[in-house]
Amino acid sequence: MLFNTPLFFVFFLSFFLLYNFVFLKRNPRLLLILVSSLIFYAGWNYRFIPLLVFSGVVDYFVAIGIQHSEGKKRRKLAIGIIAIGRCAV
Repeated sequence: MLFNTPLFFVFFLSFFLLYNFVFLKRNPRLLLILVSSLIFYAGWNYRFIPLLVFSGVVDYFVAIGIQHSEGKKRRKLAIGIIAIGRCAV
């Protein structure tokens, strides 16, 4: 889905209206953002959706691990993740 197509305009308008006028609480808004993001990426290439979901789940649990760790362990986890991310690029 390209940004300069009518399909994107309809998609963005529907997202904007749902976000601002229908889903007024935090959790439904977060779910709307997640689902809309997946739909947007699926419009480009639907085969990458499992990769995006897997990456999001792994990142979520790594963040939980960092949050529950303390002191030097937290710093080592964060530095390790940053180093891995830099090597992947």
